[in-house]
Amino acid sequence: MADTIADKVQSLTGVTTADTEFMDMGKKLIVNSVPPNMLTEFAVEVAATNDNGISIPDVVLSVRRGARVCKKIPDVASYAAEAAYSSSLYAPTTFSPIYYDRTGLIFVKPTPTTAPNNAIVVKVDYTDITADSMFDHVIALYASAMEMGKLAAVSRSAIKTILDEQFDDSADALFKIVTDALDIADKFINEVQTFETSYTAHSAGYHLAGDDPEMSAETIRAAAQEVARAANAGNIMQGVAASIQGYLNQMTQDLQRSRDYYTWAMRDLQGMITKNVPQQEAQPEQQQGRK
Repeated sequence: MADTIADKVQSLTGVTTADTEFMDMGKKLIVNSVPPNMLTEFAVEVAATNDNGISIPDVVLSVRRGARVCKKIPDVASYAAEAAYSSSLYAPTTFSPIYYDRTGLIFVKPTPTTAPNNAIVVKVDYTDITADSMFDHVIALYASAMEMGKLAAVSRSAIKTILDEQFDDSADALFKIVTDALDIADKFINEVQTFETSYTAHSAGYHLAGDDPEMSAETIRAAAQEVARAANAGNIMQGVAASIQGYLNQMTQDLQRSRDYYTWAMRDLQGMITKNVPQQEAQPEQQQGRK
């Protein structure tokens, strides 16, 4: 069994489930980019037997009333379809039917009735693009470009979360821990400290000068604890920075792959259109119009 478009997208991107919206976007790219004669394999007929109108599709390949091909006229000339203007150049007849677009609908004149005088619009909507066509790889590449952009957005969101959590109050707190701890350690070594309880703690140098090595050692140990506290906070900040860098690297890779897939999709699609040009010129009657 051949790979589906979703299979191809998942293989290219590594996602578990291909996003159907992205594949639909790829199909819309096809119907909005290629000449109508390249879409005939997807053509669907929609019939009408009254004057209610037919919804305008993405691409109109042809419009008929019975066996007669309808000529499209501008909406501003649609008044010619009214009986009072039967002498107009745009006036429809059984042998020269017309159609026009208005308010999102296609209207055929003379008014369609039951077969063989019903109206038939041969159309292609993006939803008519089926699998196993020559456009599969273009759709897959385009959808993959969107998927990689989505993955890059996940990394961006993770970075924002880190910044919001760590580099707001937390970042200030971590930085304050580092500076405060080092300041206290310095005071334990070199200065006299007075605490809020009015208790005075002397530095290690003070105790050494007073021939009190035990108190000096205790003071040095306290200073070492403060240095360790500063180092721990510094390590947390370095870890946060490393996490951000990791997400940045991943986001850069995903964006590059997104650009690559998009470029390849556009290149291949343009190549297919260019290759089709002689066929397009040989079959002008197939090209009626787009939405």
